[in-house]
Amino acid sequence: MPHSKFYTLALVLSLIIIVALTACGSGSKSPEPTLPVPAETRPPSPTETWGSIPGCGDGICEGPENAGNCPSDCEKKPATPARTGEDSVIPPVYITLAGHIEDVPIYTNCKAYPNYRTKLLQFAEVILGTGAAFNLQIEYEFFTGASECETESMKSNTGGRNVIDYLASEYGFQIDPHQEGGWEEGADNYADIRFFGNTVTPAISENVGGLVWNDAEQFTRLSEGETGRLYPDFTWEPEVLTLAVSLKHHLGDFSMDDSSSGIWKPKGADEDFWVHDPNGSIVYIGPGEHGNWGSKTPGRSTPEFVRYVAEGLRNGTLDRNKMYTASIAIPQGIIFDPGEHRKLLDLLDELKPLIDSGQAVYVTYSEAVDIWRQEYGGDPNIFFAEGAQIPYEAANRQSAADQPPVKKGASLYLTTMTHMEQSFTDDKSEDVFLMHVQQLRYALALANEYGARLTIESEIPFSRACKKWGLNMMQEVIDSGHGAGTHCDVGFGYTPSSVAELGRLYMDRKQLMDDLVGAENNRGYSGGGSSVDWILAGKYAGFDYKDGGVGMLYLSMPVENRPGPEWTDDYIRSEAYHDAAPVNLEDRIYPFLMADARDFEPDDEGILFSSGSIGGLDSMVEGSPGECPGGNCVFNSQDIEVIVKLIEEVDRIRDRSRIAKVDVYIPLKLFDKKNEATLQIFFEEMRSLQEKGTVIWATQGQVFDAFTEWNVE
Repeated sequence: MPHSKFYTLALVLSLIIIVALTACGSGSKSPEPTLPVPAETRPPSPTETWGSIPGCGDGICEGPENAGNCPSDCEKKPATPARTGEDSVIPPVYITLAGHIEDVPIYTNCKAYPNYRTKLLQFAEVILGTGAAFNLQIEYEFFTGASECETESMKSNTGGRNVIDYLASEYGFQIDPHQEGGWEEGADNYADIRFFGNTVTPAISENVGGLVWNDAEQFTRLSEGETGRLYPDFTWEPEVLTLAVSLKHHLGDFSMDDSSSGIWKPKGADEDFWVHDPNGSIVYIGPGEHGNWGSKTPGRSTPEFVRYVAEGLRNGTLDRNKMYTASIAIPQGIIFDPGEHRKLLDLLDELKPLIDSGQAVYVTYSEAVDIWRQEYGGDPNIFFAEGAQIPYEAANRQSAADQPPVKKGASLYLTTMTHMEQSFTDDKSEDVFLMHVQQLRYALALANEYGARLTIESEIPFSRACKKWGLNMMQEVIDSGHGAGTHCDVGFGYTPSSVAELGRLYMDRKQLMDDLVGAENNRGYSGGGSSVDWILAGKYAGFDYKDGGVGMLYLSMPVENRPGPEWTDDYIRSEAYHDAAPVNLEDRIYPFLMADARDFEPDDEGILFSSGSIGGLDSMVEGSPGECPGGNCVFNSQDIEVIVKLIEEVDRIRDRSRIAKVDVYIPLKLFDKKNEATLQIFFEEMRSLQEKGTVIWATQGQVFDAFTEWNVE
């Protein structure tokens, strides 16, 4: 790991002082320590013994310390090379790479976890090849995966350790507790993550991996000591803060995230965050401008910012006695996607000339603080580049007049889907049709006992059968208070030649359902994934919304808009066609408008895409039916436990200014008396969540209505 010559010199001087003090005290008995009078009640005395002053020995002369009572911090040190004047030594810019692993429930799924573990090790090799220092900032879920899912076989290729401990010991990664955007809503807080993380690796740091600069309550907790929610007997007193963002970061507004450079001890939250408090208990490291990844973060990219600062230090326009810092925050989408690693390497390639010339060095956050104390004497620096937006000034400009308050209180809806499949033979066999009718009537009656709302979506065979056999079961669904829709199992096996052809295939199915329940009760469709634009085809057919997000929907999207380069057409068709889409849970839970099917980015108009998928009711433990023998999974209470945990997790992470949704797929075959006990557990647990205010039962159509009403200007 590269270090500056100043750091080396300071370490040598520290060793000389320690050796000298040890020699001077040799053979003499140390005096019993005495409790000094609180500093605020009297002026500091030069006769107080070294070590009796709180903070003495941390390399910073501040508060009650002076040369008499704390010579280690306050005595004049031997001269170090000057940082001013034409012949002065030019200090480097200190750069930290901070990778983020967020609170995604799939990391706790022991079937999915090994894949992410492997990708993390691949990423570590990439970082190793760059020579960069690295802080890996991790949320509770991935710590859980490392704690509960690692087998002896897995550990055999990581020296008998779990992957996090291995990366800390063998790759030099510094491991920090993390909360996405610093937000501590939900079941766990920073103290819990720090406590639990320590059970996974004793190398976990005392660094806070992100905080909200205008959250006064959070700042107080972190600076005074935070007590765990899950572990209330543990109180964490962190030492270092990193990567401050504003409260609006979680609403997609990154314009007020911190872009300062330097190190200091913040006085408090809001404007006081950028005021140094010499008596403060916690240090903050500014990230500098970091407009990387094509994000909404304003300002220069990290390489541009580092070049700007290095030039200022070189030409003397910036104070060489101050320490300047920069950070590259690396999202998990980069870490876990080998196809995205090049984006990070491109940034590091831009920085390489600065690193090679000594104008910049890579450090971990803890190393940065050590350098600040030992080489810069703890001298605070709060630096904003010329033209940079000062976060609190930007916040002050957003007055109530020109920035309406954000609506809060949007609901989390719980929906289901049951498909009357294209493979069914209801239109050919009345016996098959009546068997399915019996299953549906059983399902509707059972759901009504618990106040649940089901949605039944039909392909051609069952829709035709309702008319052919003179029993309109789909109208019974509506009359029972449940929802109906069209299932379009077309476009995947056979690829239509145009949007119009796919749209006509949708229309054939929609018309049959319209005749059964009325167009007003048949507004949405499921299935329909194709290489042809399935959103434009849905518009053509007259649908208002599309539910049921699965992997085959990515076929219409260019490779750069898919989850990764491995998502080729062949991969989707052979393996990922029924995977949940979008792949990231936090992207699936919010309905949004789509103008076309070229990406999963929200548009201002179009059809509502409403996924929310968390899995199949009988395959929650396994992850998918494909993981079960013959596609038949064992349906038991463990599946329900996974669903409850996922819903609670979604409720914890969701943005309450947006309508959110979770959807459970229930195969028709489960509506059988033999499954009644487990079905009752499911409906009872869901009723309990509704009574707690966590979710609201809804049909797919009711979610469309709720979204429309919520987003009325």
